[in-house]
This record gives sequence, C-alpha cells and structure tokens, in this order.
Amino acid sequence: MRNGSSKVLGFAPAWVVAKFLASRDLLRIPREVELLGLDFHSNQEADAARREVADAARSESV
Repeated sequence: MRNGSSKVLGFAPAWVVAKFLASRDLLRIPREVELLGLDFHSNQEADAARREVADAARSESV
C-alpha cells in the first residue's frame, strides 16, 4: 500500500505542474521557433542534429 500511495503523491503534483505550464504555453518552446531551429544554443548543435537525422534517414532507406 505504501508503494502505491508514494507513486500517486509523486505523480499528482507533477501532473498538476505540467498542466499549469502547458496552459500557459511554457512547457515547450513555440512551434515556430522549433521549426526554424532557433532552439539550439549554437550552430554546431544544429548542424550535428541535421547530420544525425540525415544519417538515420539514409540508414532506413538502405
């Protein structure tokens, strides 16, 4: 019984906070910013992510 109640006591506050942040659009960056790639801290991170996606796409097509 203790284990179940601790899961509820841990999940419930996190769920409430997530709902609050989502209602204020603070949970994620705006979609426009994400699509533009401005969510990266540097161009090097963006380039590495693009290479990773391209490599994954190539490996799936083979």
